[in-house]
Amino acid sequence: MKPFILTEFIFILLSITGFVLKIALVFWGTPVLIIGLLGLSLIYFRQGLRPALLNDQPTAASDRFFIPLYKLGYLLFAINTLGVLFKSMLWDTRFLGFSMFILMAYTIFIAAQVLKGKFFFKKLLIKSIFIATLALTFYQTPLSKLIQLYYRDQPEFAQKFIEYRENPQNEVKKKNYLEARKKMLNKNAKK
Repeated sequence: MKPFILTEFIFILLSITGFVLKIALVFWGTPVLIIGLLGLSLIYFRQGLRPALLNDQPTAASDRFFIPLYKLGYLLFAINTLGVLFKSMLWDTRFLGFSMFILMAYTIFIAAQVLKGKFFFKKLLIKSIFIATLALTFYQTPLSKLIQLYYRDQPEFAQKFIEYRENPQNEVKKKNYLEARKKMLNKNAKK
């Protein structure tokens, strides 16, 4: 197995494990999820910036679309993987919508190339469909549902957090959220 594929597989497993642990309210879920998705994003970013080595696919190397699409694809994979990380950690995800649009357009173009008989695009198509589906799922998931899922054992804090995230400029909601957060952290510190 190639080192890139093995590393990618390990980071995918770490990401899945981290997300499952985060949903199960295990402390180590968050660091494992961050390591998995950030590592995946970094290897995709590296793959998008390095020179493409296509000695095993001479027909792909001669196609004028393949090398730029190969590099663009991995850069889009990196951005969308970061978007999934930001959404799963409840951070600001304004960039995810635009990157989703670009990735979907990219996927459609790659699909058209495969339909034209250029089967060396097949791996990129499968990977882009998988990442686009994952990113779209996280993008469409309301933030309130993720907050309720992550803080289901502390519904009062979850409600204050949702109210604050819906209107962060409201000083009363911000104050209520900060008080509830401080109370939750103090309660967790005593355990």
